[in-house]
Amino acid sequence: MRKFFLVALTLVAALTLAACNSEKKATAYGLVHGHYVGEITVEVASDGTVKTVSIEEWFLPYNWAKVTVADPANMPADVLAVVGSRGTSYYSKYVKIGDKLFTGAVSGAEGSQAITFSSRDITSIETWVENHDNAKWYVDQIKDEKFFIANVDGTENTTLVRGDATSNKAMTKSESGYWSGDNYPLGWAGNVEAMVTAFVGTKMDATAEELVKDGTWKIADVTTTATLSDFADYYLLAQVAYNDAK
Repeated sequence: MRKFFLVALTLVAALTLAACNSEKKATAYGLVHGHYVGEITVEVASDGTVKTVSIEEWFLPYNWAKVTVADPANMPADVLAVVGSRGTSYYSKYVKIGDKLFTGAVSGAEGSQAITFSSRDITSIETWVENHDNAKWYVDQIKDEKFFIANVDGTENTTLVRGDATSNKAMTKSESGYWSGDNYPLGWAGNVEAMVTAFVGTKMDATAEELVKDGTWKIADVTTTATLSDFADYYLLAQVAYNDAK
């Protein structure tokens, strides 16, 4: 009986030690940088600090619904012209994602126009993916290649040609070469590396007000090397993943 008790006690102690030394991981999804779905996974060490971080971004129709137009004077009826600060972009009026058909609409004055994709129960896809579950659903559809330029009836439009060079390469920033090249020595990949370096080893407890850009971004009194404009989006989304993993 005593031997059995000692074995059981040893087993309980081992399991308790394993539980104490275990590391937990969680992934958060949401809108970042205005037009992209962020996917951030945070692994938390047993001491409550961040052990690892991975950051990915997925293109929304804001990028991949752009199409080429050979003759703007004879633009197809199912194409929308959006005149923004950087010139004119052309978009398919309809896109299909999973089982949802979205319709594009242009708003604003020429020179500052924007496009919004909505469906029967979604006012704006970009607002809709601010929610974790919705953003994850979107990413899952893209991963499963359940998206395309569409006709009004929801079938695939094989006449229009996608025109966004970056999202045509890949649907993620890491694989598409987004914001890279000799003119951008830091770029997207460098900024991701800078954010990961800044997050690891911390307890992700800064507030939005403590995220301040002064040349590069600061987290409270800690200076990072990140320069991208919407650093706070990534930090706060990573913070959600961190809190879910604790």
